[in-house]
This record gives sequence, C-alpha cells and structure tokens, in this order.
Amino acid sequence: VLGHAERLDAHQQHKLATYLKLGWFHRVYGQMSVKARTRVVLLVEAATEAEAIGRLIPELAEPLRERLAFLPPLAQRLKDIPVLAEHYMRLLARREGKKAAPFSREATDKLVSYAWPGNVTELVNVIQRAAIVASEATIIPDTLIFVAPSEK
Repeated sequence: VLGHAERLDAHQQHKLATYLKLGWFHRVYGQMSVKARTRVVLLVEAATEAEAIGRLIPELAEPLRERLAFLPPLAQRLKDIPVLAEHYMRLLARREGKKAAPFSREATDKLVSYAWPGNVTELVNVIQRAAIVASEATIIPDTLIFVAPSEK
C-alpha cells in the first residue's frame, strides 16, 4: 500500500509505472534487476476519480485507469464511521492485549457529526487518543479529542 501517491515526484511515479509495466526493479545501490510479482494499492487523495487520475503522470495513470476503485472521503460516508471506529478500536485493543472499549451512543453521534478533514487517518488517530485517555470502560464524548490536520 502506497499512501499519498500524488505526492511522489514525476521521477518516482515514472519508476513505479515502469515496475507495474515490466515487473522488475533495481534495489537501491543494486547491480541487478529484480523480478517480482506483487499487488500494489495506491492511495490518492482526491475528491473525484478524474482528479485522482489527473494528479498522476500519464505513464502511471493509464494502466491504473481500468483498475481504479474510487472511495469517497469519510465525510461523505457517515454511516461507515461507527463501523470503522469499532474496527480500529478492536484492532488497537488486540495489539495492546486489552479488551476493546465500546462507544457510547453520544460518542458515536459526536464521531458521525464531525467533518473529518483528515479522512480515515484522522479517525484512527482520534480512536487511538480515546483509547489512551479513556478512564471509563466505555468511550464517552469527552474522550474523543479532535486535532485538525495541518494545512498542506
């Protein structure tokens, strides 16, 4: 998974396009080409499919055009927020060897009413902070700390 693929410079995008086309690459300081079979998931931050493709160089955009799966921003998928929040809380709890704290109805309402400028990454950060600061067995609205993402 390659997040923020639109931030790769043209040279890096060209190298990625070459790898996707030919299936080989050179390791850093490597002397030989390495053949590999992989699945690549590129994440591009964009409001529309056309904008996502437009942020990539043509050599990379063309092979991806047929394989594009557009997922709207989190703010446009409000019904997914409770499910995602519970998923990431369980994931975090499992990693820490703890029991996942459930969300109160009020906490869920607060999550759903937030604008989510940082998308799913911001949601994960909010869930991690809530798990750290929660003093009760249930996540309540006061444990949800929102920090606006920095401007680009």
